[in-house]
Amino acid sequence: MTEFEFTQSERHFLSHWTYEASITFWGPATIWCWNHRVTPAYGPYPMAELFWGQEREAGRESWLFERPPVPFEVPWTTAEDFWQRATDALALIPRLQDDERFKASSRLMNTKGNLTRDEQEYLRAYNREMVETGSGYHITLAHEHGVLSHHLIPFFILLDDLYRPPCAIPVVYPWIDFPGRYGELSGRRYDFPEYALIPR
Repeated sequence: MTEFEFTQSERHFLSHWTYEASITFWGPATIWCWNHRVTPAYGPYPMAELFWGQEREAGRESWLFERPPVPFEVPWTTAEDFWQRATDALALIPRLQDDERFKASSRLMNTKGNLTRDEQEYLRAYNREMVETGSGYHITLAHEHGVLSHHLIPFFILLDDLYRPPCAIPVVYPWIDFPGRYGELSGRRYDFPEYALIPR
């Protein structure tokens, strides 16, 4: 295994990203990626592959199916910092270097428009719960309205200052017509599955 020196916060992020990609498909690492226009499925992968190799060599494998500890940490100040580290990792994995999916791109959902203040506040409250506990009032409230986590992608892409604390807690649910607003921002049809309201 080629040596790649991870910071502790990078190891923490990659643990969350791996768990989300393998088990939940959504969480604070995924939200960070969408918000910083990093394709969640591919952007972190080169670093993750090196990280997994180091964990296996150290005899640590059971962590893959265990929820990583909170609070969640973000290792990079900007998306540019992330891509520098991702590029450094990619340089150590020759078989991935010709695959454009693992490089910075604009393949994310094409969103347009501006968020309202209430939407911004709600999304920050939602993210805060994801970061601190992984569950909470605002996450549950969205599910109760039939809004699944992946439906929030276009909103998080447009959000500024993801980690700014909400002005007041709790934050009111900001949508009267979520399907319409989703379509307005994403240009896609809102797909609401009936199973969304099954009690969890």
